[in-house]
Amino acid sequence: MPQYVIQHLELSPTSYYQGPHSGWSTNKTTAVHYASQADAQAVIDSHRMYAIPTTAGTSTVVTFDASGTFAVPAGVTSLDMVQAWGGGGGGGGGTSHAGNAGPGAGGGGGAYAKVINFAVTPSTNLTITVGTGGAAGTGSGSIPTQGGNGTASSVGDGSILLADFGVGGAAGSLPNAGGTGGTTSGSVGTTKFAGGNGGIGNNNISVAGGGGGAAGGTANTGVSACYQTAAAGFNGGGGGGAGGLGDGVTGTAPGGGGSGGAQTNHNGGAGAAGQVVITYTAP
Repeated sequence: MPQYVIQHLELSPTSYYQGPHSGWSTNKTTAVHYASQADAQAVIDSHRMYAIPTTAGTSTVVTFDASGTFAVPAGVTSLDMVQAWGGGGGGGGGTSHAGNAGPGAGGGGGAYAKVINFAVTPSTNLTITVGTGGAAGTGSGSIPTQGGNGTASSVGDGSILLADFGVGGAAGSLPNAGGTGGTTSGSVGTTKFAGGNGGIGNNNISVAGGGGGAAGGTANTGVSACYQTAAAGFNGGGGGGAGGLGDGVTGTAPGGGGSGGAQTNHNGGAGAAGQVVITYTAP
């Protein structure tokens, strides 16, 4: 029976596991061996490790849509570029409560941050934290709830690269306010762009929920929503959800804010998760 291998970091990166159920090595003797491919798969799944075979001089891009671990290849001392988007805020719930009726406001978009030449130690694991989107606010005929805040995305301990999160939109009541986008002051990186603000819920304009703010782009601040109109995403940043006459719409990844729920007691939309993208060159 063949033995299956999860390649250890001190060995050549050409034998690393790549993708689900593929790229297995059966001829290594200095790595940890497992009796079956399923056993080895379970270990990789539990650690969420990403390690990709490369050819010397080749630029490789690794995208994280959820938190995990990046295995720094042997010989790599600097990552060419590391980018992050924070999670978007959720939209607030709407309410028809007499005397205080109003649609929910949209959530803010996550910020963008980037670092060029991110220093790393070869053959180590780098922690990747991808921000979650904020929860949708709950609509109610009595007490609706605000949308939840997103969470920040970061690489390592966040001291070199961190993208701030969008704030959740206010619950339906008048007046209310859209959630603020992730800020540059709350982010860490050499290049930073703020997320856009969520749209206000205003029943003098419409009973529709406020639109979600867009995430910051690679070259622009995220667009803010205007009342129920969703903010479009540009340059890699996710757009916000559009406000409507029903439940709010989830923001677009990475980092778009969710829209608010309509005044008729509808729920808001959830914020979109952030993202981390690593680009490096094999030695």
